[in-house]
Amino acid sequence: MSKVSIIIPVYNTGHYLYKCVNSILYQTYKDIEVIIVDDGSCEETALICDEIAAKDNRIRLIHKKNEGVSIARNIGLSMVTGEYVGFVDSDDWIDADMFENLVREIEKYDADIVMCDATTVWDNGKTERDTFVCLPESCTLSKGEITPQCQLELAGSCWRVLYKTWKLKSESIIFPAGLKFSEDRIFNMIALGTATKFRYIKKSFYNRYMRKGSCVNTFHKDFVEVALKVNDMMKGVLRQYWNENYIPVFEQRNLREISNYVVSIFLVSNMSFKSKWQEVVQLCSNEQLRAILIKQPTLGCILTHVVNRNISMLFLLSLKERVKNSIRILIK
Repeated sequence: MSKVSIIIPVYNTGHYLYKCVNSILYQTYKDIEVIIVDDGSCEETALICDEIAAKDNRIRLIHKKNEGVSIARNIGLSMVTGEYVGFVDSDDWIDADMFENLVREIEKYDADIVMCDATTVWDNGKTERDTFVCLPESCTLSKGEITPQCQLELAGSCWRVLYKTWKLKSESIIFPAGLKFSEDRIFNMIALGTATKFRYIKKSFYNRYMRKGSCVNTFHKDFVEVALKVNDMMKGVLRQYWNENYIPVFEQRNLREISNYVVSIFLVSNMSFKSKWQEVVQLCSNEQLRAILIKQPTLGCILTHVVNRNISMLFLLSLKERVKNSIRILIK
């Protein structure tokens, strides 16, 4: 039986960690090691990590200063002894037969990567299936069969995935440090780009908990700065491991995220209206963002999708700000 290493990066998730770790320890697939990387959590969470680790000799625990989820996962990767490796976020949980199914599929089809669906669970108990629209059923694909749109979907997260350890290590694939989001997307873009064969199971085994205060629900004041940095990194990865045809889809996706951020400035942030407007004006003066907006072919069309309308709105705001700046220069 091949060993599976499961890495859990932890940062101040407190009692949620009990359910997470128990769902792993009680897997029907028994040959596992659990690597908990405490990324500088508060004392309460650190003590919970100690308590959990003391109860099962399959758990390895490291406490470290806070440096972000990428470095925490990379430290976990350096500690792996299993033939396969997977990741679980510390406030999520998995079905009891997740790794039994993933190991069976990755070995049956001799794949380098296997992915499954997930179920998003909200604070109010509502659930939603998180599936890949581009793949209507379970399938096995080579790299050449993964379209740009499909790759956009597949690269989204590392927590419903099982990887061959030797493949990650032989290609020196790690998570990019210094990013507040999209680090797992870049990791997967490289992993998929170096994989010979990919397997997908259209069944949900992973439960993703969307709680208030989690990283994915956090308002980032420097969101656009980070998003543009991510955009540059993604373009570099796509050119190295894929080709230029994959770049427009990802740039369009990043623009949707930025346009949604503009909306969130007004709906979510607690800034004054004047401060909110100044934030948008400053955003629209960013030359890097303008350069990306100009290249989008959909901006010349009548857009019907609300997300694309947001992008169009952002584009028009940027043009408006440019015109205002030009008028100021003429007046002077």
